[in-house]
Amino acid sequence: TDMCSEWETGHIAVWSALPRHYNGMETLLSELWGLQNFGLSVLSFFLICSVRAVKNVVEGIVAVGVLDTSVEFLWVSLNLVLIFLVLYLTAKISAKCQSTCHYRKSVLSWALQFAGTVAREQQRDHELFLQCVSLRPAGVVIWPIGTITISTANLWLKTISVALPSLMGLAAWKLP
Repeated sequence: TDMCSEWETGHIAVWSALPRHYNGMETLLSELWGLQNFGLSVLSFFLICSVRAVKNVVEGIVAVGVLDTSVEFLWVSLNLVLIFLVLYLTAKISAKCQSTCHYRKSVLSWALQFAGTVAREQQRDHELFLQCVSLRPAGVVIWPIGTITISTANLWLKTISVALPSLMGLAAWKLP
């Protein structure tokens, strides 16, 4: 119970060790999601789904008949849903580290809740930890996309949300 009360009040004797642990976690994430490990798998998944989606768009545009066109665009939608699901799930890793939203319970929001309540002798260590988390955000970096964040996922979602209906309209326009 002493440890719990220390964490709740922000009087943590290990504020000085937290930047080292955070940097270690960030290094582990970088290695784990690098192109040598899971990053290559995720990049391959994105490429396969993207190529299949583009193939289905082309087939949907040149397809004859409403049913064929509808089936092709259904496959496009399924591939894009899979891409967005993976983007969102990987973006949650970044959000758990650097989000300032309290409801996300991130590392940064947790540390920020102690601002102004940390003991005087620990304030410098607390500020150093805040800088460490802010300046070196941890997350999944997929080449060539970059760090996958919630904003990245939202940008891709908005782009596709405009492009897909436009392509469907083009396909519908050519139908007799």
